[in-house]
Amino acid sequence: MVCGYIVKSDSAQQKQYMIMKTGAERKNDMNGNLRCSIDIDSKTGKKQSVISTPHEILEYIDYICRIEKETFNPPWTKDDFLKELESLDSCSMVIMEEKEKILGYLFAKKAADEININKLCIHPDYRGLGYGKTLLGRFIGCIRGKCSRVFLEVAALNTPAIRLYKGAGFRINRTRKNLYADGSDGLEMVLDILQKPVHVD
Repeated sequence: MVCGYIVKSDSAQQKQYMIMKTGAERKNDMNGNLRCSIDIDSKTGKKQSVISTPHEILEYIDYICRIEKETFNPPWTKDDFLKELESLDSCSMVIMEEKEKILGYLFAKKAADEININKLCIHPDYRGLGYGKTLLGRFIGCIRGKCSRVFLEVAALNTPAIRLYKGAGFRINRTRKNLYADGSDGLEMVLDILQKPVHVD
């Protein structure tokens, strides 16, 4: 039974969306399997939380879209994010600081025994502070035992991101020429998640 769905209403200003829950569990839903919302303490001592359920993430979708527009060209649209939240094969996480400040987000999708990370982004003002490591580490910890490999793509010139992924155990699988709209190359990276524990410090 599909228990997650989108209710849509049109207005002169914009479409409004709401993710509704109609059952205690979305049994085939990766988000349902990844209920690992926990509070953590950063090195600064500020309270942080990681949320992973669709209805929680939906509350902050407009903030996520703003970060997306500041970071990517072309960015995902609001519809793109909502489709991810609706999908029973998707899994998503958002890392927040106290006072509900969005620091970053991760969206992924499961196919057979593999997971593909489609989006991992940290707010431009908070990069280089370890939040990407925290978010990726929590995600890997939650999917352990639920898949054999994790894939992602990253721009070949994005050295900080490549360093982050290698630190988490990812390796370069192949180069994809002219992957992006500007003609730049991309790297496909893979994590063989069943081989050994992954620690992202």
